[in-house]
Amino acid sequence: MDLGLKGKTCIVTGASRGIGRDIARILAEEGADVAIIARDQQNLQRVTDELTSLGVRAFPISADLRQADEVQSAIAAAISKLGRVDILINNASIAMTGNLEMISDDQWFQSWSLKPMSYVRAIRAVLPQMRAQKGGRIVNVVGVAGTWAIGEYANSANNATMLHITKSLADYVGPDGISVFAVNPGAIEGTQKSDKDFGTWAKMAGKSVEDFRKSYTDNIPLRRYATSEEIARLTVIMSSDLARYAHGTALTIDGGISRGVF
Repeated sequence: MDLGLKGKTCIVTGASRGIGRDIARILAEEGADVAIIARDQQNLQRVTDELTSLGVRAFPISADLRQADEVQSAIAAAISKLGRVDILINNASIAMTGNLEMISDDQWFQSWSLKPMSYVRAIRAVLPQMRAQKGGRIVNVVGVAGTWAIGEYANSANNATMLHITKSLADYVGPDGISVFAVNPGAIEGTQKSDKDFGTWAKMAGKSVEDFRKSYTDNIPLRRYATSEEIARLTVIMSSDLARYAHGTALTIDGGISRGVF
């Protein structure tokens, strides 16, 4: 099935590893040109080499997305190199795992400077271009923890905020021909974030990491974690022409662990 991505121009933040890297690769496999933004210049170059080997244009842009001026300059550079921007995929984040008493003020500010603030700033930076071309697609990688609250993950409030922003943005820019969507991943296997999360939660529960991971897995109806590629593939599909009428809502990809009714 043709996703309609050949020749599209895309910006992916947080693309030096994990979900972001896989999103960029799959976009390139579909024939899209990609600008990738992250802090790690070395990893960015590795990903860029992988993308260009697929026959598309790819541009690495090193930036600290916690800084407002660097977000602005990075998006401007991406648009300049690409010539336009059809799709923005916001993915950069640092989640602080733990309860309310465990997370310091500085950790809160550092986390929120990436999500939601880098998302908001990147969106602001692409809107003039998308309005001028009378169209575009914005996809925010958020997280299922934004839809339900647990004491051990107080910082998931940033995901709840980002879901609200996604909904309000969709109402605001829909008349301009710009569609907005969110993706809510659950636990992902083998990422730095998931390893850190399980280590913290296991310590809080007084269990070994292995025992805690098993008990967590037993609560997932599919009895396994997602891979970053599974999340990335669905994110790319939701960024494509096939999903352009999906607007102002979110897709949960969590193996069924969340108990809310959609």
